[in-house]
Amino acid sequence: MSGLSRRHLLVGTGATAGLAFLSSRLEWAAAATGNPFTLGVASGDPLSDRVIIWTRLAVDPFAVASPGGMGTAPVDVAWEVAKDSGFASVVRSGTATTTAAGGYAAHVDVTGLAAGTAYYYRFHTRSGTTTYTSPVGVTRTAPAPGTKPASLKFLTASCARYDEGYYHAYQAMAEDRPDLILFLGDYIYEYPTETGAIRPLRSIPKIAGPDSRGSAYVDTLVEYRMRHAEHKTDKQLQAAHAAAPWLVVYDDHEVRNNWYAENTADTTLDRKQAAFQAWYENMPVRMAPPAAGSIASYRRVPWGTLARFDMLDTRQYRDKQAGALACSVIDDAGRTLVGNAQEKWLLDGFKDHTPQWNLIGQQVFFSPKQNSTNHCDVNTDAWDGYRPERDAVANGWVAAGVRNPVVLTGDVHRHYAANVCRTSNLNDPIGAELITTSISSTGIRGTEGDPNISASPDVLYGKNWRGYIRCTVTASALTADFRCVDDVNKASYADVRVFTDRTFVVQDGARRLTPA
Repeated sequence: MSGLSRRHLLVGTGATAGLAFLSSRLEWAAAATGNPFTLGVASGDPLSDRVIIWTRLAVDPFAVASPGGMGTAPVDVAWEVAKDSGFASVVRSGTATTTAAGGYAAHVDVTGLAAGTAYYYRFHTRSGTTTYTSPVGVTRTAPAPGTKPASLKFLTASCARYDEGYYHAYQAMAEDRPDLILFLGDYIYEYPTETGAIRPLRSIPKIAGPDSRGSAYVDTLVEYRMRHAEHKTDKQLQAAHAAAPWLVVYDDHEVRNNWYAENTADTTLDRKQAAFQAWYENMPVRMAPPAAGSIASYRRVPWGTLARFDMLDTRQYRDKQAGALACSVIDDAGRTLVGNAQEKWLLDGFKDHTPQWNLIGQQVFFSPKQNSTNHCDVNTDAWDGYRPERDAVANGWVAAGVRNPVVLTGDVHRHYAANVCRTSNLNDPIGAELITTSISSTGIRGTEGDPNISASPDVLYGKNWRGYIRCTVTASALTADFRCVDDVNKASYADVRVFTDRTFVVQDGARRLTPA
């Protein structure tokens, strides 16, 4: 990946003409004209021989009459994957058809690639006599099965509320040149722009929807598409997507704050279908499109024998959250956060000892964390609200002999480092948890620690910075750097400081964090 220049991270190759492999079908007949690659490119879900490459055509990202202002007819997109940034050595190419029903998104599963290899990719399409070429992205395949790479560098991020700050963390992530990026939920927010916003959201034409909180909330397919487009047009986010493949999961704000499995007046089946459809259209994921308000999103991604990522869904199957201090509900063994089928899938996976590091990518705080000395004063939206199931998962990896379980978490808008313990013993670590702060959500609210940490001896660190976590995995250890951005209110990336506030290490076999 050393051949990737800053120009390729930030700037497309512009309009070109005369590409011989383009057919006359690569055109659109919409009234709008101009570059349709306004939302950038992305890649994701890498395996040892394939990877998803993505783009979504939008000459007008905020059009209401048709997705991206592209009209109604299918539009073909040509794609190329090469070993070099100049595309002199193209190894795979083809054509994908995009449609209005699919938001003019292209999800190309590029197969037949070499394992453990970096590639460059781009897209082309044409309007009239003008051929447009997308920005160039870099992606990477996973190592071959049975092989162990010397190292793996991945980043974790979450919670990117557009109107609460600039996306400087995304820019820093792009410049870190990781092998992989995990996004752990809240890619968008369904909220209206807040009073005094750092960068106000554009007005979205309101279409009648189910949200009881008012007409300014996003709740229909057109609105979700437009909210995603607002994020996707951000150049710093585009840079992070173009820098490495992503593993993406959703949390609550991609649909509705704190939603759960039951269909309600605010979270109707139609709303879920709209939200999932827009999320799918905008993410570089290998999965079937949603149907009937449901999407199958939990999945495994191996990284040779060094590591494996188990990406969870902690929203779609969960029981309703308990009320405050509701001990009898919190401790009800019949309640679930991930659903019976997903829990079995996760526990069965622990029996496979191929990966040296089991990395669990998910959304909400896993470790026990109390707000006071009251045993039931907890965040009931997190695993603390479903304690028996949390213990069942932790007991499952202990019983299976998982050597290095590490939970990777987002959601709470603060950096945290925690040792995973069972409810009955907060002084007996059996794993590690790394909780990434937000990209921008909650904006600048000081850099203080969490005053409630004293009630949770398993929680070692907490700070209110914005940023992400950088993890380096080897056979001997996982090292986690808590990366921070000092000011998301400043518009210029040149005016902010990006730094590592703390570093923690999980030594091979230790199943606990220690300060570096």
